[in-house]
Amino acid sequence: MNKNIVSILLSCLLLACSSNNNNNKQVEIQSIDSLSVINLSENVMSVSSYALSEAVEKVDIVELEVSDESLLGEIRQLEVSSNDIWVTSYKDELIYRFNHEGKFLNKVGKKGQGAGEYVNLWNFAVDDENKQIYVLTASMGVFLYDYAGNFIRKVTSSMMNKMFQANEQRLQCVQQRPFLFQNLCLIEPINNLKDSLWSIALLDKDFNKTKIFKNPAHLGKEELLWENRAEYIGWKNYWAEIPTRTDFYGGQFTMKYPDTDTIYCYKTDIESFVPLYSIACTEPRGNYGETHQRFKTRSALSYFRIQDYKETKGYVYLKALKGEKVLTYAYNRESGQVRVVEQSCKILERKRPGMPKPTLYYADIPSAFVNDFMGGQFQLDYASSGKYWVDVFNSGSDEVDEMIAVLKKSTNERSDILLKSLTKMNEDSNPLLLIATLK
Repeated sequence: MNKNIVSILLSCLLLACSSNNNNNKQVEIQSIDSLSVINLSENVMSVSSYALSEAVEKVDIVELEVSDESLLGEIRQLEVSSNDIWVTSYKDELIYRFNHEGKFLNKVGKKGQGAGEYVNLWNFAVDDENKQIYVLTASMGVFLYDYAGNFIRKVTSSMMNKMFQANEQRLQCVQQRPFLFQNLCLIEPINNLKDSLWSIALLDKDFNKTKIFKNPAHLGKEELLWENRAEYIGWKNYWAEIPTRTDFYGGQFTMKYPDTDTIYCYKTDIESFVPLYSIACTEPRGNYGETHQRFKTRSALSYFRIQDYKETKGYVYLKALKGEKVLTYAYNRESGQVRVVEQSCKILERKRPGMPKPTLYYADIPSAFVNDFMGGQFQLDYASSGKYWVDVFNSGSDEVDEMIAVLKKSTNERSDILLKSLTKMNEDSNPLLLIATLK
């Protein structure tokens, strides 16, 4: 299909809405001549793996310092800024700051009900330009701190159920502007149904929504999405979806809504998203209702779906699932050539108390990247700042034992360095990080 025609069609799907008047407003977007088509169905070359070095210039081993003030559990959220590493763990509701060498520097704020204190930490966002941290809580609103952990101000007292209409939310700071992200399952609209079905919201400094952006896949399905919302009253197999995926490589904010085949780029001058890549694929996607049930059947998982993407200097990587197949594509930004690594994983069942149906989940999704810097596979657990990919090893985990076994057999001359760090981990160790710096 002609690139200009594709761009016009995609542009017509992108809607934004002003939160001041709650009326839908079409965003005028011109055709983008540079729109690239990533074809996943034609002329795709199969390969066994990708060398990490094709995307990354170096990999650093970071052992997070253990002290009475910095004893972590399993990491819940991790961000890497220009000089610092920020983590929260499941054992408490605090944010820890380390430098890039792993030295503990300080905590952010205090846990409590007093002035400048918070409880029920949900997530946080790093504003590296202003050296500030936004802290989103479930019940107390949003707090702002400096990098040293000192309280600056309470940005808003609004609870999460006043800021969001869904129960899976996150806050992201992009180019010094805060954005909110939410995804199904929908709980309750605040203004009206259609304006509650936003996926991304641009905020002002006081956290008022100035513009909302909607997933094109939701348009025309508003009533169905509301009928299949999560009511939490008795049993209901409500509809849900994966989060909107984002990337910030090269300082450019890009995103992909679930159930769409377009990667968009945010343009600051017009405060809107424009199509950047169109993904062409002939794989069947299945019935919307069947594939969006929270408690899916195995047949619903048999359909092709793109789970995530990442941009690098030379490539755009896309990870897709189809049944027990894991497909990792690499699109060459210069030549247009697409490669794919096909691997397998298992779909297991987990029974949940009070639920008549088990949850199906993917166990041990493999990585397509070989860590040619120091041996073994590189599992991309976190991507941060558009500059770093992070692989996390938790003490006592099967992943640590498996990597030790692989490294002992490795012929990579640097494998001993990582092996030494992993073998000295014990139950009192903080997680060990492999931080890969993108080219």
